[in-house]
Amino acid sequence: MSSQVLKVAICLYPGVQLLDFSGPLDLLGFLSAATPVFTKPPPPYLFALLQLSTENTVTATGGLVIKPGSTYAQELAGATQYDVLLVPGGMGSSPGKTPEVLIKFLQAQAPRAKYLLSVCSGSWILQQAGLLRGKRATTNKSLFNIITAGSKDEVQWVRKARWVEDGNVWTASGVAAGMDMTIAFITHLAGPTVAAYVTSGAEYSACDKDNDPFAEIWSDGAQKLIAESFAAALGAL
Repeated sequence: MSSQVLKVAICLYPGVQLLDFSGPLDLLGFLSAATPVFTKPPPPYLFALLQLSTENTVTATGGLVIKPGSTYAQELAGATQYDVLLVPGGMGSSPGKTPEVLIKFLQAQAPRAKYLLSVCSGSWILQQAGLLRGKRATTNKSLFNIITAGSKDEVQWVRKARWVEDGNVWTASGVAAGMDMTIAFITHLAGPTVAAYVTSGAEYSACDKDNDPFAEIWSDGAQKLIAESFAAALGAL
C-alpha cells in the first residue's frame, strides 16, 4: 500500500514565534515525503512540507532568518491547493498587524483544505479570516482575554485545553502546545503506532488535550499584568 501525500503549507510572517512552527514542522518531518520513513507497513499518509511567507525572507523570534519556499502572492497567482494549513502565532498575529495577503491566502485555500491547524495566537489569524465561526477553539493562555474579547459571539473559545479539535479545525494553546497537538493530529491521521514512531524518534512525551495547567496560571489577574506591556510591544512594531 502506497502512502497518500498531503501538501502542508506552513504559514509564516514577520515576527512569527519560532517554536510555534518549528516544533510541529519537525514532528511532521518524521513523515516527510522527501526523506526515508522507517515504519512497516508504510504509514497511510506522508507530508509534503512547504513554508510560505509575505516576502522572500522572514525573521522569526530569536532573530532567525528563514527563506521560505514561496510567497503568498505567488501562491494566490498559482493553482496549488494545500491539504493542510498550519498557522503559528507571533507578534504579527493581532488585528492590524496580520498581513492582509496572508488573510487572503487562508480564505482562498480554506474551503478546499482538508485541515486547518493553528498554534498559540495563530487562532487569532484564523478568526480574523472568518474561519472559526461556529467553532470551538483555544489559544495562548497568557493573552486569552485579549485574543478572545472581540469574537466571543462567533467562536466558542475554550479556556482550559492543551488543544481543541472541532471537525477539520485544530487549535493549540501556547507555543509548545503545538507539538502536543501535532502528535494528536498524526495519531488521528495515521494511528497510534505511527505516532509512537514519531514520538520515539523525537524522544518526546506528548501531553493530553486536557493537560492544561496554564489556564489557571494565567488567571485574569495575571493576564492584566502583561496586557499593558503587550500593547506597548505591538505599538513598537
